[in-house]
Amino acid sequence: MVLNNLSIINYIIGKYYSNIHAIFIISVGLILVLSNNITYLCIIAILLFLEVLINATFHDCPLNIYELKYSNTSGKMDRAYKSFNAGIVYKCGHYYENQLDLIINVFLGILGKLALITCIEVFGIRIYHK
Repeated sequence: MVLNNLSIINYIIGKYYSNIHAIFIISVGLILVLSNNITYLCIIAILLFLEVLINATFHDCPLNIYELKYSNTSGKMDRAYKSFNAGIVYKCGHYYENQLDLIINVFLGILGKLALITCIEVFGIRIYHK
């Protein structure tokens, strides 16, 4: 297989978008699990809400569009393949449905954590002693 310069550049650009996507996903996961700062959680919730709106509008994540354009594969295809093998099958063949499902679940997890932290602060419950 002969690779020309254009295909190597496209591969590098595709991996760049893939890495940005992975960094965003890992950052959201770490903030969700490790942070109790309401400001950070609200910022992530707003970003995820905007991501849901963008996915619903474009029927795809913009980073996935660029991954697919440059490297002919994307994380959504890998997730869809793994979901299909796990027996999680959507009625339509659209990739954005499982993306929306995942993003909305994470968004609701953040909202649940925000509600829990707010209730703990309102009722003055102390979890640890200083």
